[in-house]
Formats: sequence, structure tokens, C-alpha cells
Amino acid sequence: MPEVEIKIAGRSYKVDCQEGDETNLLNAAGIIEDELHQFSEVIHMLSEIRILLMVSLILADKTTELRCKISDLEKRISSKDIEMEQMRIDLKAAEDKALSPAIPNEVLDGMVSVATRIEEIERKVTDDHRKEVQTI
Repeated sequence: MPEVEIKIAGRSYKVDCQEGDETNLLNAAGIIEDELHQFSEVIHMLSEIRILLMVSLILADKTTELRCKISDLEKRISSKDIEMEQMRIDLKAAEDKALSPAIPNEVLDGMVSVATRIEEIERKVTDDHRKEVQTI
């Protein structure tokens, strides 16, 4: 288990941590040290317990604030997920409507039959016309 040396309020502490958590521990110590700077003018007048209490309360307050912000963001994300799902449903319905024939299948089948018959008549007329031209 790695041992990390951190400095808080001018004192060095050796702290054990899990493998890979060294950087996180150093960063945490840096945050505490940053908070201590608020008390730099009066730090010599306060007991270690009082300093620990004040820094702990400040960090707890910031943590509570961040948790509230995270909760609000999660609610907003959830709301947006619901909106996106409704948009997907609406889009699918619009695609289905756009791709579905506006003319009933029976009418389309009839139109195809008429078109086929017209093509047959055209071929017959064209063939007959060619025969007439060839006989002339």
C-alpha cells in the first residue's frame, strides 16, 4: 500500500492510500490547504481542532452545494431525455406518415393495371405503325 506525504498547515503527514489514489490524496490535501489560506491571519490563534472544524464545515457546505447542483442537473437531464424520447416518437410517426401512400393500395393497383394496359396498347400501335411503314 503506497504511502504519501502531504502537507497541511505547515505540517507534514504520512498517509497510506490505495494503489492509484496517490494523486487524488495530494489533490485533496491541496484543497484543504487552499481553504486554510482563508484563516492565514488568525490561524496561529486557533487550535488545531477549531481549524479542522472550520475547514470541515466549509468543505461540507461546498459539498452540499455541489450535490444540490448535481441533483438539479440530473433532473434536467432526465427531463431532456423524456423530451428526446417524445421527439423520437413524433419523428417516427412523421416518417411513417410520409412513407405511407396517400393513395389507397386498391387505387394504386388499379393505376398500375391501367399503366400496363396503356404500355401494351402503345407497343401494339408502335408495332402496327412499323409494319405499315415497312410495307410502303
